[in-house]
Amino acid sequence: MPQSLFLKKLIYERNMMELKILLATKGATKTGQWFLLPSSEFERRVRWLEEKGIEAEVLELLGDVPYRFLKDYSLSELNSIAQGLEDLPDDVLKDIDLFLEYETLEELIESEGEHFIYHACDSMEEVAREMVLDGSIDSYIAPYDLKNDYVDFEAVARDLESLRPYFFQLSSGEIVEYDK
Repeated sequence: MPQSLFLKKLIYERNMMELKILLATKGATKTGQWFLLPSSEFERRVRWLEEKGIEAEVLELLGDVPYRFLKDYSLSELNSIAQGLEDLPDDVLKDIDLFLEYETLEELIESEGEHFIYHACDSMEEVAREMVLDGSIDSYIAPYDLKNDYVDFEAVARDLESLRPYFFQLSSGEIVEYDK
């Protein structure tokens, strides 16, 4: 089995986020060295090549993040991206392709994937209930609108009518609350 296919299979079987990179010098023979990122050795090698004026290139990049999301990063940035990926929760890593449809890799790493996950919620109704209870709904729906547009006031009125204190309406239209 060719080395790249073996590495892809190995990464898939281990079920963890890894980023492997084959680093070579530009214009040289098509050989290089594999690095599992993040790696301080990789950083030292890139720095050393830059100091010597030798241009390095990525011959192959393997991992769970599709190449299209990594192609615009410089060699020196790839190590910090790999470190950020390591810090993401497993449930984000499992569906990283889906998350990357909604935000960039930097945004996902910066947020640590936290703003995407509603644990133990199986429906949007449960998500809404959780957001209302913890107050995070305020960034989406103003509290005034929530009180006026989203509460079933007829149901609340029926409940009030069946509870003490009692309410009655004056001929002027005003509602009076009284307790027997």
